[in-house]
Amino acid sequence: MFRTVAVTKNVRGVRGFFVVLVGALLIAGYLGVGGAVASPGHATLRVPFQYPTIQSAINAAHPGDTILVAPGTYFENLTIDKSITLKGSGSGRTTIECPATPSGFVATVAIVNGATVDLAGFTILNTNANDWAVLVVFGSAATIHDNSIQALGAGSTAIEISESSSATITSNEIVATANPTDFGEIGIVVYAGSQTTITHNSITGPGAYGIWIVASTATVEFNSISQFECGYNSGLVAAGLCGPNMALQFQGAGIFDGNDPGLGTTIEYNLIYTTDAGVFLGEGCPGCVVKGNIVVNSADYGLAAFDGTYTFLQNTVIGGPYGVGAGALSVDTTVTLSHVLIVDPSVAPLYIESDFGYTAAIGGTWTVIG
Repeated sequence: MFRTVAVTKNVRGVRGFFVVLVGALLIAGYLGVGGAVASPGHATLRVPFQYPTIQSAINAAHPGDTILVAPGTYFENLTIDKSITLKGSGSGRTTIECPATPSGFVATVAIVNGATVDLAGFTILNTNANDWAVLVVFGSAATIHDNSIQALGAGSTAIEISESSSATITSNEIVATANPTDFGEIGIVVYAGSQTTITHNSITGPGAYGIWIVASTATVEFNSISQFECGYNSGLVAAGLCGPNMALQFQGAGIFDGNDPGLGTTIEYNLIYTTDAGVFLGEGCPGCVVKGNIVVNSADYGLAAFDGTYTFLQNTVIGGPYGVGAGALSVDTTVTLSHVLIVDPSVAPLYIESDFGYTAAIGGTWTVIG
């Protein structure tokens, strides 16, 4: 009997200790609302259960926090200026749509001012002209994965990485398209000294460029890219402005890389089909590696380059008028092929265009079938 009473008193004492401890922790703010997290500065914020909008949760968050967004459609323009994780319930279930903006130049999701953000699980939509669905700028960094990102306005861009920013873009469905009177939509832009890894995405138009890299560096691998061609615009077709002539006509491209700074862009093992040019290089690309890509049914040429010295390695071009194109518009151009396979070109294996007194040439090794 004595031992039983003693044990009971001890249990009550321990229980009381824990009650006091839990109370102290709650007062100190170590437990998040709703029992979210147990460590300071790494809370989980929930929309709309704790915060009515995604932006209000972003405003309340601290660096390292996670924001979870329930299924539904949220009409918002988001500005993320702190390092957080923003996670939806899955593309097709959680949608962020940019409200209509008469002046344009607004992103549905803007990551700014050096923030590092993990963005996943959303449909992100912008239907305004000349806007962005996702914009990463001013030295920011982002991991963008498992989303459906759609730019549906004239001249719009699905994702832009710019102003010395960086990103990893993987396992997304990316759509950049408008109506047949437009020709300017882009899936992914990498611009102004930025560095980006782009892998395992589906990127579709109709639009101008699937991936557009200028004055930046990228690794582009294992993507499926289609429907980026001038012929989508009926007015340009009627005016004779779509075609292979690099000086006088327009060409869309699955992947375009221009004015590469010399750090070396890698474009490997992508499947590119129904574009004007599958891979198009211009204005210098020192250190670029273009290898193992498969280009099918291009409207002009599967691989092409202008104004500089370039190499294409072990790529396969199937169908289309020309297998490989080289153009000289402002400097002499040399394109070297190494074990390039060209299958069933309808006009000729090679297209060579020398303009304004400059000379273009294609050399190396290639095999033509059909």
